[in-house]
Amino acid sequence: MMRKLLYFLGKFANAVVVNSRGSYRDVSSIIDTEKIVINEHYADDLFFKSGGQTVKSDDTLVVSYVGRVDEDKLCFPLMEAIKRLNGDRRFQFNFAGAGSGLGKVELLSKECRNVKYLGYINKREELKKVYKDSDVLWSFADETYLGMPAVEALACGIPIIVPIYAAIQGNRKLIERGLVPNGVGWLVDTNKIDEITALLTQIQQNGIPDTMKKDCLIYAKERYSSSNVDSTVSTIVELLDKNVG
Repeated sequence: MMRKLLYFLGKFANAVVVNSRGSYRDVSSIIDTEKIVINEHYADDLFFKSGGQTVKSDDTLVVSYVGRVDEDKLCFPLMEAIKRLNGDRRFQFNFAGAGSGLGKVELLSKECRNVKYLGYINKREELKKVYKDSDVLWSFADETYLGMPAVEALACGIPIIVPIYAAIQGNRKLIERGLVPNGVGWLVDTNKIDEITALLTQIQQNGIPDTMKKDCLIYAKERYSSSNVDSTVSTIVELLDKNVG
């Protein structure tokens, strides 16, 4: 019944805006595809601006996590990997955010000298500093789109590590692998803690080349800049004009 109602109401819509290709597939079963516009996440222009990165004096790999600290965001496996690394000073781990798993982070920061909890950060300038002071961001994705922290980190030229599973509660579906091209980050199986520690060790040993940082920025500008929003708005206006006319 609800599906029939949505299908009926959809006939009167001039445009329907969705936030991902997955949502596009869902809505396309009841809405004319010519009326559907995809408006994905984009990073504020602030994150694309150069400057702000701290010059490091050693080879410590700084790994940060920004976002909700909950099991469904798949940051708990990172914490397990940190425990196995057992305070290895070749690594520095930063967490910023809030959530039901915050107690785990606070306890970890007391047990491991290379873990810091930065608190809940909502100011974009401060978020940019967290990204810029990192070598890599551990983040998350839905089935068809990256989480906002991953998008913002890429805009800062910071590569990302993303679990292969969608960050949806009770959902173990795989994400689209094309969300994280080889040149801008890594995908990891969060069911395999050894794989996580091995990846972190490999990145620490090899370092992050400047070419990778540039590739992150280029990729973010192409896919996640505000210019894409301008294009989306233009598409919506065209649809409205078409249907009004």
